[in-house]
This record gives sequence, C-alpha cells and structure tokens, in this order.
Amino acid sequence: MIRRVAALFQDPCPKDFIMSFFWLKTLLAIFLLHLLVFSLLYLRQRKTHHLFVSLTFFLLTLSFSCRIWAAQVTLFGHDLHVLLRLSAWMSTAVVATILFKNRFLPPPCPGKQSSPTPSGKP
Repeated sequence: MIRRVAALFQDPCPKDFIMSFFWLKTLLAIFLLHLLVFSLLYLRQRKTHHLFVSLTFFLLTLSFSCRIWAAQVTLFGHDLHVLLRLSAWMSTAVVATILFKNRFLPPPCPGKQSSPTPSGKP
C-alpha cells in the first residue's frame, strides 16, 4: 500500500530533467516564510488549525531540504523526501477537516441536555 502511494509522488521526469536547484531553493524559502508566519499566528491566537498548518509547512520544509541536500537518503526503501511529502499531505487533510468542521458544522448547544438513556436512568 505504501509503495503504491509513494510511487504516485515519485518524479515522473527522467533524472536528467529534475527541477533546477533554483526552484527547489525558491520553494524552500517560501515554505520557510509560511512556517514562520503560521507559527507566529499559532503563538498569538492558539488556534488548532494554525498549529496543523505550521506542521504542514514544517514537513514541506524538511522534504525540500532533504531533496536538496540529502536526496539519496531512504527509509523503508523509499526516498525520505517522498515520505515527508506524504506526511505533509496527511497534515493538510487534517487542516481541511478542521476548517470544514469549524465553517460548516454548527457548534454544540451548551445548554441542551443529552437525550435520556433507554432505561430512563441517567
């Protein structure tokens, strides 16, 4: 299962046509900037979704750092930067779920009693 998912994130281009180091370092700088901004937002507002967005950008920063400076490092037979990118996708799914819940689902009513148990006893 992990091999199939990891194969989706392998570079589809031949190894001689890899993204240039300029673009890799540019994306790394963008991810670092976003990591800094969302970490500061989390420290000020203490909102859970800011924490998970920071985690996502941290994983992306690690992924691109590994891709630039440690491209040959493997874990369980897969490139480390691919596994970190998969982890970032999972973190993004958690953020999307939290934001969807906060945006579209109504908050629970604090004064409403829970329904009685079938036996009638609390």
